[in-house]
Amino acid sequence: MSQQGENASFMDSLDAFIDMAREIVDVAPPDDPDRIIWLHELGNTLRRRFTVTGVLADLEESIKVGQEAIDTAPNDYIHRGAILDSLGVHLAIRFAKIGSLPDLERAIQVTRQAIDVTVDSDDKAFWLTHLANHLGERYERTGSSIDLEEAIEVAQSSVDLTPLDSPKRPGRLNTLANQLHERYGRTGILAELNKVIDICRGITKAAAAGSSDHALFKSNLAGHLGDRYLRTRDANDLDEAIGLAQEALATLPPGHADFSSHSSNLSIWLAHRYTRNRKPSDVEEAIKAAPIHCCHSTRKP
Repeated sequence: MSQQGENASFMDSLDAFIDMAREIVDVAPPDDPDRIIWLHELGNTLRRRFTVTGVLADLEESIKVGQEAIDTAPNDYIHRGAILDSLGVHLAIRFAKIGSLPDLERAIQVTRQAIDVTVDSDDKAFWLTHLANHLGERYERTGSSIDLEEAIEVAQSSVDLTPLDSPKRPGRLNTLANQLHERYGRTGILAELNKVIDICRGITKAAAAGSSDHALFKSNLAGHLGDRYLRTRDANDLDEAIGLAQEALATLPPGHADFSSHSSNLSIWLAHRYTRNRKPSDVEEAIKAAPIHCCHSTRKP
C-alpha cells in the first residue's frame, strides 16, 4: 500500500472509531462506568485526529468530553489519574495552538491532581513527565524561575521512578535534559551545559538504534555540543556535533517529519566549521543540506 493509501486508511479508522464512540456515549446510561472509558477514549482519539488534520473543533471536543469524563467519574475511580492527565494534554496542546495561558494553568492543575491520585509508579512517572513539560512551557511564557526549578525537580522524579532497563527511561531523561538546558540558557553556567551533555550521551547509548527517537536524541546531543563549541571554541565538540547530526539525518527517510529540522541543524554546524577551517567540502555539504529543509517541510525545528 502506498503512503497516501496508508494515511487514508488511518484516517478512516480514526473517523470510524470516533463515530462509534460518540454513539456509545450518547446511548449509555450516565452512571455506566464504561461510559467514562468511552468518553476518555473519544477525547484521546479526537486529539489524535486534530494532530493529523489541525481542525480545532476536534481539539475543542476532546477537552469537552475529557472534562465530562472527570465530572462523571467518582473520586475513587480506578482510572481517574489517566483521565485527568489526558485532559491536561488536551489543554496543553490548545495552549500551544492558540496561546491562552488559562489553558496551560488548567493543564498544570489537572496533571498535579493526576499525580496525587496515582499509585502505580510507572503511571506516576508518565504524569510527572507531562507536568515537567507543562511547567517548562509556562516558564517559557512567563520567565518564572520557580516553574523552571519545579520542572527540573519533577522531571528528575520521573527518572528516579523509572527502572534503569526500561525503554521509557531515555525519553524521560530527555525531558530532564531539556529542562536543564533551559536553566543553562538562563544562568549561562557552563557546568549546567556539561551536565546536559553527559545526560544526553547516556540517552543516545540507551536508546534503540535506528529508531526515530534515537535520531532525535543524537540531534539533541549535537545541538548541545554545538552550544558548548560556541562557548569554548573546542573544535572537538564541533566535529562531534557534525558527526552526530549526520548520523541522525542518515537514519530518517526524506519524508520524515523531523528530516527538515535535522538537516537544517547539520547545515548550521557545517557552516560554523567552514568559517573556522575554510574547507570547501563543509560549505558544499551545508548548502546541500539547507535546501532539504525548505523542500521537505515547513515545520519549525
